[in-house]
Amino acid sequence: MFYLLSGITIHLSYSHKLKLNSKGLKVFFSNRIKRLAPLYYLATVLTIVLFRQVPDARTVFTNLTGLFSIYNWDILIVYGGWSLGNELVFYAAFPVLLWLSRHSQPKYIATLIFLFFIYAYFAFFKLDNTRTFISQWKTYINPLNQLFLFGLGTAISSKLRHIKLSGYIAAALILIGIFTIYQYPISGDRSHLITGAPRIIFTIACICIIVGIFKAEFRLPENMHKAIMLIAKSSYSIYLLHPIVYRLVMKTFSIALNHGLSIPFAVQVTVSALATLGISYLAYLKFQLLFLEPQKPKLVVSALS
Repeated sequence: MFYLLSGITIHLSYSHKLKLNSKGLKVFFSNRIKRLAPLYYLATVLTIVLFRQVPDARTVFTNLTGLFSIYNWDILIVYGGWSLGNELVFYAAFPVLLWLSRHSQPKYIATLIFLFFIYAYFAFFKLDNTRTFISQWKTYINPLNQLFLFGLGTAISSKLRHIKLSGYIAAALILIGIFTIYQYPISGDRSHLITGAPRIIFTIACICIIVGIFKAEFRLPENMHKAIMLIAKSSYSIYLLHPIVYRLVMKTFSIALNHGLSIPFAVQVTVSALATLGISYLAYLKFQLLFLEPQKPKLVVSALS
């Protein structure tokens, strides 16, 4: 769902205004770097300093330059940094997809079909449900294994942007997707979720949910809208900082336990979640915005848009 949303929001943000020349591409990639790099560097420094995980020079170089996204995408400093590596590859592919969608619909569709075959190749051949998910982690996080989802997201934005669906159809799509995810029979290791027919079925379910929400025209209550907007603005910070905050909170509670103070795990997780939300929003206000050009207020649909 994240990669589908990423494709949709990047296409919504840039499909009309991005000029595919040297100046336009320079602005596009500059904006991407300003959005992602500062907080990523901060999370990298915090991870090294707070947890005393000193990586070798090569790992530092590939992580700070983003080259890890092309090779060694599993050698990371920041927890969860692999998905940013995937995003860097997607951003490199986006101008190509956009050019194809503008100039040759048959080639655009053929490219998406080709990416789907790569997606299916990973699901049916590269990944094996007789092995554990963890043992295949590097294969799973390969950017080529996820690129189809981003490309499909651009297609959803391109093809459905101006198409209206009735509220009933949008709601039906959402419910079908949720029902499929919760009711499809599957058991065993997590590798069963990402291999063979189940992966295709779960992908279709995710598409139903995303399309349904994308085309739904209902309005949320004002307070709920404001809360979701706050989370949307903080979501990139939440993603990068939550492992750091969680480990610090759990370390604090472990010290309390050593002094005879026992705290229920549910309380620990709740404190960690609330601390993450607060710190992430402050990081957005006091740190991320320093590197972003002033913008007119608009609906925030993704931390990466």
